[in-house]
Amino acid sequence: MIPFTKTADRILLHLKRCGTILVNNLYLLLFVSKIIKQTQSIKNLTAGYNVNNLTYQKNTSLAIPIPNKEVKPMNRKGGLFSSQERVKQYVSHTDTAAAKQIQTILSSSLRKAAGRPIVVVCIGTDRSTGDSLGPLVGMKLKQMQLTRFHVYGTLSDPVHAVNMKDKLMEIHKLHKNPFIVAVDACLGRVKSVGSFQIGDGPLKPGAGVQKDLPEVGDLHVNGIVNVSGFMEYFVLQNTRLHLVMNMANVLAEGLSLTDRTEWRQERLSPLQRLTGRL
Repeated sequence: MIPFTKTADRILLHLKRCGTILVNNLYLLLFVSKIIKQTQSIKNLTAGYNVNNLTYQKNTSLAIPIPNKEVKPMNRKGGLFSSQERVKQYVSHTDTAAAKQIQTILSSSLRKAAGRPIVVVCIGTDRSTGDSLGPLVGMKLKQMQLTRFHVYGTLSDPVHAVNMKDKLMEIHKLHKNPFIVAVDACLGRVKSVGSFQIGDGPLKPGAGVQKDLPEVGDLHVNGIVNVSGFMEYFVLQNTRLHLVMNMANVLAEGLSLTDRTEWRQERLSPLQRLTGRL
């Protein structure tokens, strides 16, 4: 007959092993549940954006464009919203005329600035290869000594998650009712990598990696630097610097051309000038 103490020890050992397996399974379930929840939140944020039959819903952006809440699609006459969609335009950095295309698109959109100071906010950090697109563009623009654009966000003085709110407060303090062009990196589909996505309205920095940051911009330029889908931080850290540098060169040249371009600004009524609304 087996002594009672030995039997109890065996039972306890067995329960301990079962408990370890149960805990490990619970951790696995929680991990999978978190991934599903994050994927669902990204789908909800990006739902409804279509461009030339290319669904923007499949792009997981570090900076996700968001609708202009002041515009009601039902009473808009041929404006930004035609069928509850905001038009996006894509430019590949490998196109020989990429800088000129960027200039044409931006010049058309900047007509809405209507005398307001134009501020280019280049968002990102040099601590991550993929997310360094913004600071690289800002540094190159500073070196070009632009005449009309006010540039914020460089390698030496970046605009990132930690100082975002303070930088925006500083911009609004120094510039009265500024028209902000937001530049940031994002992740997207394989065939979109290396392209710029340009559209009207603000973007939400860090939304693709679950960061709660303020909305930025009246106009946005997203550079798709890598593929989205899983482990975004790891993907950003392992983005090729060669691609980011080439994209930064093209975008900086396009912004520089836009700075030197004369565009006719839309006329505003006295009330619109007073309120700053278009």
